[in-house]
Amino acid sequence: MLHSGDTYGETTQISMEVAAKKMAAKKVSEMLSNPSQMAKVEDMKIFTKMQFTQAENSVKTMMSSLLEETKLAYSLIDESQRNIDTIQNSMIPPTDHLVIREVDLIRRNLSGVLMEIGRFIKIPDMIQRIETMMERDINILSVHGEVRMLEKMRDSSMKSAAMDPEELAILIRIFDPVQNLLRTFDEKLMKIFASAISLVQKSPAVIVKAVQVVEREQMLDDQVRSHLLKKKKDPEDPSNRDEFRFYREKAYQAISQSVQEHFQETFGDNSADAFTDLSQKLLDELPVVLDELIFCFPKSWKIFEYYCKEYHKNFITTILNYSIQPEKITPNDIIEIIGWAGNGYQAQMEGLGYDPQPPLQQACEPLYGTYRDHIRALMTEWAKRFVEQDIEKEPEIVDGLVVTLAPTLLFESVDVQIKIARDTNDSAFFFGTMVETANALEVFQSEVLQRLRDNWQDLPLEWIMAQINNAFKCCDKIDQMVSTLAPLLEEPYDSQIAPLYEPIGEKFTTVSKESLSVLADVIWKDLEAPLDQIFDLDWYDNKDFINPIIATIGSYFGDIDTYIVENYFRRLCMECLDRLTQTYIRNIFEKSHTLDSNTAERLITDEEKIRTFFTQHIKDTIVNPKLQILADLRELIDAEADMLPLYFHSIVKNYPDVTTHIIAALLSMRKDLSKSEMKSAVEGCEKVMEKEGTREMKKTIFSTHCKITSLVNTNRTITVYLALAVKMQTVDTEDHYKDCKSFERNKHQ
Repeated sequence: MLHSGDTYGETTQISMEVAAKKMAAKKVSEMLSNPSQMAKVEDMKIFTKMQFTQAENSVKTMMSSLLEETKLAYSLIDESQRNIDTIQNSMIPPTDHLVIREVDLIRRNLSGVLMEIGRFIKIPDMIQRIETMMERDINILSVHGEVRMLEKMRDSSMKSAAMDPEELAILIRIFDPVQNLLRTFDEKLMKIFASAISLVQKSPAVIVKAVQVVEREQMLDDQVRSHLLKKKKDPEDPSNRDEFRFYREKAYQAISQSVQEHFQETFGDNSADAFTDLSQKLLDELPVVLDELIFCFPKSWKIFEYYCKEYHKNFITTILNYSIQPEKITPNDIIEIIGWAGNGYQAQMEGLGYDPQPPLQQACEPLYGTYRDHIRALMTEWAKRFVEQDIEKEPEIVDGLVVTLAPTLLFESVDVQIKIARDTNDSAFFFGTMVETANALEVFQSEVLQRLRDNWQDLPLEWIMAQINNAFKCCDKIDQMVSTLAPLLEEPYDSQIAPLYEPIGEKFTTVSKESLSVLADVIWKDLEAPLDQIFDLDWYDNKDFINPIIATIGSYFGDIDTYIVENYFRRLCMECLDRLTQTYIRNIFEKSHTLDSNTAERLITDEEKIRTFFTQHIKDTIVNPKLQILADLRELIDAEADMLPLYFHSIVKNYPDVTTHIIAALLSMRKDLSKSEMKSAVEGCEKVMEKEGTREMKKTIFSTHCKITSLVNTNRTITVYLALAVKMQTVDTEDHYKDCKSFERNKHQ
């Protein structure tokens, strides 16, 4: 009986437990049907445990009372044992299966919730562990995996709780450190790329792992790109930009930023005089990229080309910064920078296999102006100083010619500047420097010409002579420069050398001619008094009047001959002969006198002495044509009236600028011609002019010298008046000529 009662009690207890479990399962199922209740699982566990304890105590009490009742009703239980056994054997109804499934689902849900809660609780520990790992660069790849796992957990949880604002807010607080961790990781990764050149020499494995991180992210970006293309969306659309991580682009940006900061730190507070040394140190870093760093990157990165491009870009920026701050750079610094850019830099970059474009020399072009301004001011100052000092020093005799040192010093300075510019291997800069040297030569020429024209009376004769020789040698120097410099320049500058320097050479020829003219002025200044007396009474009375004049000229020639260039000495002789001839012509028209056979005889005497003197220095083939005008005028003074047109025709051939006004003025001073003869002679000359027709008006002594032209213009009024008088035959020619001269003087007064 006791055994049967125990069996009944146990059976009843089992049934109650089953019922309790069903109730508990149902209640838990109801409580956990809402995902928002998952955060309260811990409280539910405690509450459920308390209920379970209470239920257990209640069941025990109930079972004790029932056991007592079963003892009393043992007989009933024994009788119904068979029925109970039958019922127990058939205790698997469909409802029990549903309960089991629900309980299993709840169990699994609880297990998942507990697992999620456990993971959430571990997030701070995971973050701390990852931060510890990040302290060593070598762990960057492992850290990347851990960080991305946290990121996925965050994104998944956020997506699940998207519909529950309360739960979403809790998750945001939980995962807030993850965002900071991601930011720290990105900064760490970019720092590795920024310090790649120094890091590759210590720990290249770190760079390799960093590149692997970027490549993984690049694969994800490629997948996103393909996904967008399948959806027929534009990957380049800004609205789709958030889909990509752009880690490779960020790595390039980190490298670019680090190179820029490296250049700024290197050149920031340093003056331009250290540019080449500092630049060379920077340039020496590129072989490290080529020999070591390049093997840490895939070929698709083209990392060496990228570093070269960034270094080249920052070299350009640095040089341009100097051009906008000219006070921080000296001309010597500019020369060093341009020379390094054209020689050292270009050669080294090409040696590394990289062609820098645009050439670094183009960045130097703004510095050209600064340097040219300096050279212009410097060379101008030197040119003026050389001329000032040159006058104060005694000329020297070199190779038999009197010279001064000013041109030598000037061309030495020019050669130095040209050599400095040539060594830069920059044709544009080289040509610009030559332009400034040409300007300096022009300044020198202008200074010399100004002193010759303004102060020639105070200048030593030797200094004037030296300018002829100096300028002559300068012309040779200019020709030499043109022939030697043109091959050193590239196109198009090589073809611009001759147009640049040839005008300089022509102006040096002008300096020689001006010096020669001034030399003649010096001689003529000493002869001013005796020359002014030609055709005066003293000249008529003294047949040796010309001798002192010739002697003075000869004395000067003795001091000058062999000390100036031979060609210019001959030109000086011709200049003096021309001036002497012009003096005779001018005085014929200027002096108030009559012309007769005595005048012609005196002219013959002077003409022969002049010819004898000048043929000692220049060829008679040069002297005779220049004296021919005196012979022709002498014939007009002494010839018969009917022969005058013939001699006038001879004059016209050699002196096409002569006019009938001049001849009429000359004939009006002859006292042996009658009125009709004079009229006939003038008309004959006019016919000769008509026969000659239009002539090439080559300028001769009658139109090239203002004094003669002025006298001719003055006598034009006289001639017209005389012509009218002759035609009317109402006045005496000689008396009327004197009246006209008086009238002309009064008119000018």
